[in-house]
Amino acid sequence: VAEALERLAPNGTVVNRTRGCVVRSPDGRIGSSSCEPASAEDTAATSSLAADADLVVLCLGEEAYAEKFGDLDDLSLPRGQRELARRIAATGAPIALVLLQGRPRTLHGLADRTPAVLASFVPGPQGGTALAEVVYGLTNPSGRLPLTYPRHQAVLLPHFRRVTQRCISGRPPGRGQAGGAYLAPASVECRPEFAFGAGGSYTSFVYTQVEAYPNQLIYTGSRPVDFHTSLVVTNTGQRSGRHTVLLFLVRRHQRRAVPDVQSLLGFEEVRLEPKESRHVTFTLSTDDLTYVDVRLRRTLDSDVYTLRVGTPGECAAYLAAAAAAGLRGESNDPQQECHATVTVAGGGTIKTLPRVEEEPFRLLHRYLERIISQPRFALLRATAPLGA
Repeated sequence: VAEALERLAPNGTVVNRTRGCVVRSPDGRIGSSSCEPASAEDTAATSSLAADADLVVLCLGEEAYAEKFGDLDDLSLPRGQRELARRIAATGAPIALVLLQGRPRTLHGLADRTPAVLASFVPGPQGGTALAEVVYGLTNPSGRLPLTYPRHQAVLLPHFRRVTQRCISGRPPGRGQAGGAYLAPASVECRPEFAFGAGGSYTSFVYTQVEAYPNQLIYTGSRPVDFHTSLVVTNTGQRSGRHTVLLFLVRRHQRRAVPDVQSLLGFEEVRLEPKESRHVTFTLSTDDLTYVDVRLRRTLDSDVYTLRVGTPGECAAYLAAAAAAGLRGESNDPQQECHATVTVAGGGTIKTLPRVEEEPFRLLHRYLERIISQPRFALLRATAPLGA
């Protein structure tokens, strides 16, 4: 990364590099590695360079690993890296935090102290050049996070978690010092570090005219019923860019199973020049609205289904930009402008033959259903129900 930053630096830009800390691993395992300053002189030099810099590109993460040598029981960044980041932040220099790691390592508040965070994971041999091009603005980033980046290592809730899975910040009463988080069957939602699908750009995009058609569907049981969800995407910035539109199904209840908070139904990438707009359409069917109930039957409820474009809060944030660009729709209510609804009548159990890949799971479910009904498992089921 440092070599690429030096090689691609614009005229007049001076790149100074310093070794923030030295990675040491006594047994070659990631879980036992540490990152400590080589000397007091290195620490002073790092702080001095940061204080005089217009921008600090801070690369943190973990060294290369494979299989068992990469195992660890603590997702936190090494303490030495966290302390290095805090020392640099204390100088007041703006920081672009670059994360080079094979998995999400918890940041302990570092992301709140930095105006820019670039998640590169394991970028490969040409990763340094790609990162430098993004830092210098030669490439407009367009990626979206393919996972939910946890804020606390004890709370790993995916974006498709059940609506009953919640957590609260802090430790349970009477269990030591405050901090961290823990799971709870019903409480306030715990915010991740970065949500699934998060991703920025050097330009801005807004959504308008979100609608579903037809929005009244009658399912007769013979074949799926098709419908469409469409919107207009506009690049309101000053440079061209790529953008991936995400479409989610959002529901708070189901008749025969606890629903997911959200389900990704589709995504569509567009490339837009400044001030250019494009109509994006998702073709869906009632099959996309089904779920598997507790008896492994594919089910479609007669209900009103809500479809949302973008990650939670993303479309709502776009409304302000749309208003500033004169593109706002009829309402400034995110529930109206960022969502579309479809009403389905005639739902029920979908009577189709199981697919080949589903049959082993169906047989496993029947086997488990049989063995857990034996008396020797009765006490276990009574004392440790699901969700306890």
